[in-house]
Amino acid sequence: MLMTLIMQGLTPPPPPTEKVFGDRDISDWEWLCDNLYTDQAYQNRCRINTINRNKKIYNHCGGSRPFTKHMEAEEQVSIWYCLNLVAEFHY
Repeated sequence: MLMTLIMQGLTPPPPPTEKVFGDRDISDWEWLCDNLYTDQAYQNRCRINTINRNKKIYNHCGGSRPFTKHMEAEEQVSIWYCLNLVAEFHY
C-alpha cells in the first residue's frame, strides 16, 4: 500500500482513529487506499461531485423533520394567513 502511494507521488493518509473506523481491520483501510483512493475513475467522480456541490445555491437544512412535514407546516401557515386576511377585511 505505502509503496503504491509513494510511487504515484501521493502522501499516504494516516490510519483512521478507532472512533471513526470502529472494529474494522486495518487491512480494510489499506484496501481503500490501494484500490479506491488511487483509482482515477474515483478521483474524477470526486472532482465532479465537488464542482456540483459548489454550484448549489443553498443547503437543505431542515433538521430531522422530513421534507413533507415542512411542506405541511408551510401549508398550515398559508391557511392561517389567508384566514387572518379574510377576518381582517370582512369583519
